[in-house]
Amino acid sequence: MNYLQTLVLKNDNLESFHNTWNMVLSELSTVPDPEMLQYWCFRQLHNFKPMAEDIARFRTAKYNGSPDHSFEWFWGSLMEVP
Repeated sequence: MNYLQTLVLKNDNLESFHNTWNMVLSELSTVPDPEMLQYWCFRQLHNFKPMAEDIARFRTAKYNGSPDHSFEWFWGSLMEVP
């Protein structure tokens, strides 16, 4: 899990980030809590400009109590970035 905490998005290479994230998760004997996954992933991507609208929606969802404030929603929106 330490590697997930230190994983960094380099040169806006989202595909590399995604692949590394999935590889690390596949090697763990226990999947971390979704809230921790959400925190680690968001911490790396919160300034990623191609996701600016999704990030704003995610942040707003936290205060509205919307289901969009979840790791599943955030990861899904990440997969839709061209």
